[in-house]
Amino acid sequence: MIDMVLSSTMQMFLEMKAKEDPITFVKDPYFLGRKPYPMQEHIFSTFYKNPKVILLVIIAGMRGGKTRLAADIVCYEAFTLLTTPNIYEQYHLEKDSKFYIICVATSEDQAEDTIYYAVKSSVSNSPFFQKYNAECYANEIRFPKHPVEIKAGLSSAMALVGRTVKANVFDELDRLERTEGKRSAELVFSSLSKSTTSFQFSGKNIVITSPLYTESKANQLAEQNRDNPYAQVYAPLPTWEINPNLPFDGEFLQAKLKEDPITFWRDYGAIPQASVDRFYKDESILTFDTSIDNVFESGTSWAYWKARQRTNPDTLILSADPAGTMDSFGLALGYKDRNSGEYYVIGVKRFSPEAVREQMMIKKLGKRVAMEINPLTVKKDIIETVTDLRVRTFVSDTWQYPELQKELQLGGIQVYNNLVKLEHYEVLRKLQYANQLHCCVNAKLLEEWKNLIQLNAKHVDHPKGGSKDIADAVCNLVWAADAEPAAPWVPPLMAPFSMIR
Repeated sequence: MIDMVLSSTMQMFLEMKAKEDPITFVKDPYFLGRKPYPMQEHIFSTFYKNPKVILLVIIAGMRGGKTRLAADIVCYEAFTLLTTPNIYEQYHLEKDSKFYIICVATSEDQAEDTIYYAVKSSVSNSPFFQKYNAECYANEIRFPKHPVEIKAGLSSAMALVGRTVKANVFDELDRLERTEGKRSAELVFSSLSKSTTSFQFSGKNIVITSPLYTESKANQLAEQNRDNPYAQVYAPLPTWEINPNLPFDGEFLQAKLKEDPITFWRDYGAIPQASVDRFYKDESILTFDTSIDNVFESGTSWAYWKARQRTNPDTLILSADPAGTMDSFGLALGYKDRNSGEYYVIGVKRFSPEAVREQMMIKKLGKRVAMEINPLTVKKDIIETVTDLRVRTFVSDTWQYPELQKELQLGGIQVYNNLVKLEHYEVLRKLQYANQLHCCVNAKLLEEWKNLIQLNAKHVDHPKGGSKDIADAVCNLVWAADAEPAAPWVPPLMAPFSMIR
């Protein structure tokens, strides 16, 4: 009996101490029992030291520990709700109201990568929360007999607007903007952040994200609130400043820096890029292998590969990029070396309107109309390439030329469709930094690479009047080489491609 009283007294003492010194909540085994990094401790303590700070914005590098920090904040907010007596009277709230803490993530997040997952793990292992019989579910944590609930609000977070919210934590807000759209990210933040008004200065909004580009919602919040006495901003916060286990001059980060400096400074240096910016700032990586003859331009090279594919076949991939306006069409042919893991582009080609100069405009019915390429010419060349060189995989960015793609499938070809995005170009750029992309010489491809611009956090595009047909085709070739093992070449039972022969 004495031990139970002593235990209860100690619990009350620790709970009082955690309210006076919030970092106790993180460190003591009765609560979370975790040893935070010095910067995590500083941010956590400073955030709760000033009772009038209602907004916390952290734009930090990857693998810095920001998810763990945000999870600690969520747990502490739940702690304050569970241990505050007369909460309805204190905040003039209606009896029987429920109080929510919301973790907003994107619909594409894996469960184990989210703040909510870290919160659920902490709650499940905390003696304090178990005292309240915490019930942990896939998307919510409940405390029976207490009107407190922690919810995982995914991209459908707008459905939670109007509830009485103690705290919102926006998990990777920049990625929410990338996946759901700029308007969606703006709407989710502005709507949900108002839900904490009932708690006045005790209502908190926490934005925690890795940076993507300067015009993102998170970066706007950081710039707008740097001098706001009711806000706390940490942006940029490089990985090495928050995680002492990943120093800037350490082997891991130096390897990442060498792999792709531009992506490194965004992902680990927490320095966002401009939404419209040159994709290749370092043109020295735009190199070609002069020992590779373009099979689409050299009859000798074509004959060589035709013979090689019948004696020692490579897993050749043909990638096509049809322009939406059908005024151009890019092709790339290549493979991934099975032993070295390096990528080889042995042919590139760009179709343009027959009998007219590329990009030439004509007048028709009083309107200026772009000349279109002849689809039969494109189809004939693709079929000839596939049959002569025994191509095993075909990839296109969209389901254009559906009859051709179906015909290829019937001919035993593995057909993929993949829309080229920023993430695919970043993979390509890493290969170029590492000298693992070997490409035949092509002036048009070089021009396209040099003119590529990063358009927001999702896409790479070409400037007005430019093109990226071959560049996209090369990018998709690399993607297809890593998509999955290509199907083996199996001669079709019927004569393939009979429709055009």
